[in-house]
Amino acid sequence: MCIQPYASNVCPPLSTGSFRSENEVNPTDNLDFRHHNYKDMRQVSECPNITRIYNIGKSSAGLKMYAMEISDNPGEHQTGPEFRYTAGLHGNEALGRELLLLLMQFMCKEYNDNNPRVRRLVEGVRIHLVPSLNPDAYELAYEMVRDLGSFQKDNFPDLNSVLWGAEDRGWVPRIVPNHHIPLPENFLNGSVALETKAIINWMERTPFVLGANLQGGEKVVAYPFDMQRPPKATGVGSTSDDTMFRWLAMSYAHIQKKYGERELLINPISCILPSPARCKSPGMNDFSYLHTNCFELSVFLGCDKFPHESELPLEWENNREALLSFIEQVHRGIKGIVRDMEGKPLANATISVDGVKHDVKTGKPAFTHTHTHTAHPRGRPQTTEGLTFHILDENLLQSAQDLRLGERFTFQQDNDPKHTAKTMQEWLWDKCLNVLEWPSQT
Repeated sequence: MCIQPYASNVCPPLSTGSFRSENEVNPTDNLDFRHHNYKDMRQVSECPNITRIYNIGKSSAGLKMYAMEISDNPGEHQTGPEFRYTAGLHGNEALGRELLLLLMQFMCKEYNDNNPRVRRLVEGVRIHLVPSLNPDAYELAYEMVRDLGSFQKDNFPDLNSVLWGAEDRGWVPRIVPNHHIPLPENFLNGSVALETKAIINWMERTPFVLGANLQGGEKVVAYPFDMQRPPKATGVGSTSDDTMFRWLAMSYAHIQKKYGERELLINPISCILPSPARCKSPGMNDFSYLHTNCFELSVFLGCDKFPHESELPLEWENNREALLSFIEQVHRGIKGIVRDMEGKPLANATISVDGVKHDVKTGKPAFTHTHTHTAHPRGRPQTTEGLTFHILDENLLQSAQDLRLGERFTFQQDNDPKHTAKTMQEWLWDKCLNVLEWPSQT
């Protein structure tokens, strides 16, 4: 749906000068500005030293759903966050697809040219790009250039109703958890699109902490909840992480050039609430939030879903900085590894934040390094599986202090080399149990 915005409560601008001046990215030299069909997409130039192309599953027509990983050690989970960009839920939404292909080319080029900002991203984040979540429909749209393609969003299970119904009955968290809500019984055995099954399996096996899906439609940055809570429900319709989601939405909206020129608004049809019109069914954002550790937003890029190739350079220029800046948001906050009394990384430990009714979990046993988690910054101890730990107000890393978003922080290495994580680690050891460890800054 495409509508005209109306004036109400303009979002405060974000300051971007601090990271643009020293690490400004270069112009769009030598990028492949054209529409790529399925075969072309697979053959997009890659840098074998920092990229890996894999598939997350197959479509109904048997096409592979390709993902492109960008990392200094592709194929290996390391200390640091997992981030994802996806596009192409609708077959006719070509702009998001091309922006992700351009982002991959751009990061390869800038990494090889020793751009310090891009190198920090590649070395500090494991980035996954899926340009087409619906490859079958795109092939039709590519040939016919018209509105074609099924919408995979509505195939996701309704975990919202599970949570809200349990909240109304007072069952959360004693009977029904407020996070990692399991799939309904036999859901994956039912009439669910193969694409949806592939996306869910990919989400479950990769410990993502932040992501965005690029779509077409009136310029909006939307976040959970997509689904509208029934009017008779006793609880509120927003998430417990509304402030964080608000920040993340603005971090894209106020850097994207066209959004800034048009003053993207904060009201029910812009960046603060879940969608241009609240949906009656859950979407990928809601599912990601309720079933995994990942915070996901939807970025609606505009009503021209399949722009002419001649327009792609301008669209790239308008979105390039926002795409990079949004990835950088994974580095805000406190990070670390939760260990048991013997010093071993603790898997599947639940971490709670006082006042936030949405917990997260540590990584699976296969992953021995850090993931993004939440912690209480006031010193209140939390206990899980025999483990007690504290996160205190004193000596918080500056990036967490600067965020000023209340009580939600993330466990992960601070990306600013000026912050001495080791000092913080030793201070915690002196005051608390030996259960938190920051990765080396070297």
